[in-house]
Amino acid sequence: MISRNLNDARRTPVIAAIPKVLMPAIVILPGLIILALQSQFTGFDLPRTPSGDVDYNMTLPVLLKNYTPAGCWALALRP
Repeated sequence: MISRNLNDARRTPVIAAIPKVLMPAIVILPGLIILALQSQFTGFDLPRTPSGDVDYNMTLPVLLKNYTPAGCWALALRP
C-alpha cells in the first residue's frame, strides 16, 4: 500500500493501534463487571460446564440477558 504523503504514512500505525488498545477493554471489563455483580446481586451466576467448572465464556451473554430488553436481546446475540 502506498500513502499519499509522509504524514499519512506516519498516521497509519496510530490509527491501526486504536483497536488493539480497545480489545483488552472488550475482553477484561465484562469479566470484572460480572465478578462485582455476582458478589452484590443474585441472578448473575455463570453456567457450569459438564465437568462442573464455571463457564467464563458465557460472561457476555449473561450480561446481555440481564441488561437488555427482550426484543434487543435476540438482536445482540444473533451471529
